[in-house]
Amino acid sequence: MGLKVFLTPQVISCIIILGMLFLTIRSILLYTRHLTELQPRLSHLDRELNRRVEGMADRKKTVDELSAVVNPLQEQESALRSYYEELRGVEVEEEKRLLAQQQAYEAEKKVRISRKKMGID
Repeated sequence: MGLKVFLTPQVISCIIILGMLFLTIRSILLYTRHLTELQPRLSHLDRELNRRVEGMADRKKTVDELSAVVNPLQEQESALRSYYEELRGVEVEEEKRLLAQQQAYEAEKKVRISRKKMGID
């Protein structure tokens, strides 16, 4: 009968409640212990955040001003890039034409040399 008294639902629920109460008190004690360490860090981070938020207005104004200057330049850069690519294409075509012309001249020169050696010319 002695063991059955300890296994009743009321006793088991009382043990569980006491365990939870112990864990809650332990968690609160650990939190208060870490609170003294974390409070200075939190205040430092809060000051840093406020300082950066205050500086953002100036930076936003600067970004807006620079955006107004950069947008037309980006359009101009795009136009100049396409013009450069066209010029580069023309340059490559001219190099190919000159190379073909030079190769034709070299081939003609070899033919003349070989004809002179054969005595045809």
